[in-house]
Amino acid sequence: MSYRTGDYLAILPLSPDELVQRALTRFDLDYDSHVLLSMERGDTFLPTGTPVAVGELLSSYVELAVPATRTQLGQPADVASDPAHRSELESLAQDRGRHAAEILDKRVSLLDLLESYPSCQLPFTSFLELLTQLTPRRYSISSSPLWSPDHATLTFAVVRAPAWSGRGVFECASSTYLAQARPGSRIAVTVRPSNAAFHPPQSLGVPFIMVCAGTGLAPQVRDTCALIYQEATGASGADAEAWMDEVERTHCRYVADIFT
Repeated sequence: MSYRTGDYLAILPLSPDELVQRALTRFDLDYDSHVLLSMERGDTFLPTGTPVAVGELLSSYVELAVPATRTQLGQPADVASDPAHRSELESLAQDRGRHAAEILDKRVSLLDLLESYPSCQLPFTSFLELLTQLTPRRYSISSSPLWSPDHATLTFAVVRAPAWSGRGVFECASSTYLAQARPGSRIAVTVRPSNAAFHPPQSLGVPFIMVCAGTGLAPQVRDTCALIYQEATGASGADAEAWMDEVERTHCRYVADIFT
């Protein structure tokens, strides 16, 4: 697996343990409880035809923290035994402005709603059907292949803060997953090419502006390392190695100081 300066990694994370446990508790299930899923019609991203642990389904296959859509609110409203709960959910589903202000802006998930309206006894299989597939997250590679063609580094901030929904703590699935990884951990990852305009210019004489989202440091660390290396290789091999040793030491320490 190789990469170019400017490429990114697509990482498939696992949902945070606390979030998975909330879902298990809501449906009174154990992580190791097994279910056998089947589809009478249509397609599904969920595993079918073989027993699978409920905890694995919740952690590896579905998005648990994305805001609930207006369509998703229909089934919980239909099964709500409390008329007040049913009326409230129907109103949220029908009123686009209210849904935006109270669900989207506050990032209220389907799980949040089921906890807030306990009379909605939605079956677990229906809950799974309403959820979307867990998707890969993209991270700009913060190293250059000129430094090491078979190594890549990432620079990211671990997001953990009070949930805007007012229910517990929000943990970013991907950054939490990466922060918990240890040497030897196996991570589902692939290299993806970025837009051609995102790669640095070939000539050092071409000025360019770096604008980015996220932590904002990854492209700058990556491109700076690449440019310093190109300039350094004009010297002797020993001097070039000394340059790159210094770049690696100072940049890695700087990034670590920011995010720890």
